[in-house]
Amino acid sequence: IIGGFELLPNVLNSNVLGVENEGHSISGPYTHWTELGTVKRDNSLFYRVSFVGRSTKTNQPRLLCIEFNTIDTKVAEICWPAGRGLGLGLSMSTYYEGVTAFSRPILSKNPENDLKKTQLDIGEQVCLA
Repeated sequence: IIGGFELLPNVLNSNVLGVENEGHSISGPYTHWTELGTVKRDNSLFYRVSFVGRSTKTNQPRLLCIEFNTIDTKVAEICWPAGRGLGLGLSMSTYYEGVTAFSRPILSKNPENDLKKTQLDIGEQVCLA
């Protein structure tokens, strides 16, 4: 590897996270880095990684995801679906044990495919636990 780059600043403000709450920020040190594979969007390949930071308001752990390539970087907080428990951010504990990822294959029919053909696209879905 030649050279280097800063992947994340020490504080991720609401503009970086893409949220409307002006006071919402996440700070490092960032822990529990978990590689989630790659994702393809608009003919661009992004590497995807999850990690844990802390809310600057409440000091609660927050699970985040970063997608990056040589051109662009996107950071977002991972929100747990309703009905899946309290989730990471609503816990009263300020300690976080860890995160694990696993993947599973998925099959989908290509919408651009001729109806007479039975070709399926094979993909991968990543799950966090």
